[in-house]
Amino acid sequence: MQIPRIFQNRSLQLQACFFLTEEASHHVKHVLRMKKDDLLSVFNGQGGEFKAVITQVNKTVEVCLQSFENGFAASPLKIILAQAISRGDKMDFTLQKAVELGVHTIIPLITERVNVRLDEARQAKRLLHWRKVMESATEQSGRCDLPILSPINEFSPWLETISCDFKVVLDPHAKKEKKEKIPLKELLLLVGPEGGLSEKEYKEAYEAGFVGWRLGPRILRTETAGMSAIAILQFLGGDFHPGSLL
Repeated sequence: MQIPRIFQNRSLQLQACFFLTEEASHHVKHVLRMKKDDLLSVFNGQGGEFKAVITQVNKTVEVCLQSFENGFAASPLKIILAQAISRGDKMDFTLQKAVELGVHTIIPLITERVNVRLDEARQAKRLLHWRKVMESATEQSGRCDLPILSPINEFSPWLETISCDFKVVLDPHAKKEKKEKIPLKELLLLVGPEGGLSEKEYKEAYEAGFVGWRLGPRILRTETAGMSAIAILQFLGGDFHPGSLL
């Protein structure tokens, strides 16, 4: 049986005993229904994970770390996803699947057609929620590295800050699909919102050195387009090996 994995944003070391956060304790106690002496894995997103035993189950759950294991290696292709913000559960879905697919960094963007407007307080609240979505996806996927979540950026000013060598924007009207093997170790993928980027924004992206990619003949939703591109990229230059299934 697979041992449940719990993320804890704290320093971890062998033989340490500590109480899980209130939220994690509730999950272990009431959702997983774990008891004293049950085993789980604890990680902090900085590589590797600890096998732990539950020593107390009260209002909060105490665990003691017993052994350390290296987690699986991160993808050799460092994918940075610049994703225009979508509404409600669609953004949660995008973040969750991006974590599962091995993305290194996620940059939420405000573009012309983004229908979500957030003041400073709401941005902070939304970022906290998104981080929790990503933590949960990291637990589920078996990753030991927690992807970086950037602050929310306005599109045009953000373009001026980019330093990545290989930049791709998904454009359903690009002249041809990209089929050759990805030669670089780092790639920035820009995905527009529901309704796509505006003509002005595409122009700005191309002027900033982005290459336009068209995935195929059909128009994909924002939450489908990015995930499809990431899966293809992981196959071309990352750690997906579909051939082993044949």
